[in-house]
Amino acid sequence: MLELFRSPRRAMVWFVEASLLSLLVCCAPGVLVGWEHALDGARFGQTLSISLVALTSLYYHGLYGPEPPRARALFLTTFRALGLAAAVLWLAFWLVPDAEVGDRVLLTSLGAAAIVLPGWRAA
Repeated sequence: MLELFRSPRRAMVWFVEASLLSLLVCCAPGVLVGWEHALDGARFGQTLSISLVALTSLYYHGLYGPEPPRARALFLTTFRALGLAAAVLWLAFWLVPDAEVGDRVLLTSLGAAAIVLPGWRAA
């Protein structure tokens, strides 16, 4: 993971995608259950965990390699990485009964990320 920050281009792509992903995960509860629940203390930990798992999955699927992927491979690899992240997060939140993350929030935020992140990279 340290090699990610050795290249300024890869570090900038990671930072922008981390910001976009965190913003999407913060906004999903606001849209689905109301904005008063979007930024409370319990949601901060969920936002952090969802973002870290999704970014780790994107990294290990090779999206931050030395060469940027082609458009078709970018979309397919992003969908695969976010699908795996959704499965891991669903299992983790299912095993921890106090998590109280809604399936709609998780699927909405990662579904929006599956559209926004490749769109941002392809632009």
